[in-house]
Formats: sequence, C-alpha cells, structure tokens
Amino acid sequence: MAASIGLVVMVIIDSDAAAAEMADGGGGLRGVPAEFRPWILKADAACPEPEMTPALLASQLWAESKFKTSRKEATSGAGARGPAQFIPDTWATWGVDSDGNGVTSPLGHRRRRHGTRPHDVLPAQAGQSLRVRR
Repeated sequence: MAASIGLVVMVIIDSDAAAAEMADGGGGLRGVPAEFRPWILKADAACPEPEMTPALLASQLWAESKFKTSRKEATSGAGARGPAQFIPDTWATWGVDSDGNGVTSPLGHRRRRHGTRPHDVLPAQAGQSLRVRR
C-alpha cells in the first residue's frame, strides 16, 4: 500500500513539475520563494541521480519548514534547524560551505538587502537525501 501511495505522489509531483516548468522556467519551482530557486537548481545540477529533481528538493523544504528561515520559525522543539530541518549531528556530517564565505549554517544567512540565502542548505539536503536513498 505504501509503495502505491509513493508512486501516486511521485506522479503528481512530476506532472505538476512539468506544468510549472512552462509557467516559470524554474524546473517545477512555481510557488518557491525566489531566494531558494537558484540554490535548488544548483544543488540539482550537481546531483548525478535522475531521481533528484528541483521539484523534489522544493517539496522536501516545503514539508519540513514551508521555506521558513528565521531562527524562531525554523527551529523545532527537537532542535532541528533551518528550512531543511537538520539536527546538529546530521548538519555536522552534511553541512557544506557552498559559496565559500567560510560559514556553514542550516539556517542559511540573512543579508539585510538581499533576504535569506539558503546557499549551504540545499547541497547538504541533496547529498543527505541521496545517501538515505541508497
């Protein structure tokens, strides 16, 4: 039964992704905050697995946090942090400094004029998701 539900969910996501690609040109990222889109696409491009898609990465972020990035909104009672809800031990393994600024943060970092940049979160999320799938 669970496999059937998973198949139905994947078909719906794939169908929606194709429609959204035509609508926004962003790999099925309609409704995704603009600050997340380039990082989702970059993480997807770096991933060799065809199962990893921009729509899948975005749906994981939506399920985990609804794209929340503030410390208050994106920290769970169990200590998971950021839009991908990494717990500290998992972040210690998968966290990366993807933009070379010398800082890794599961919350991304906030720039006064440019909003939140979830630059470190997406490559970590993609890498950790692939590892779990294998």
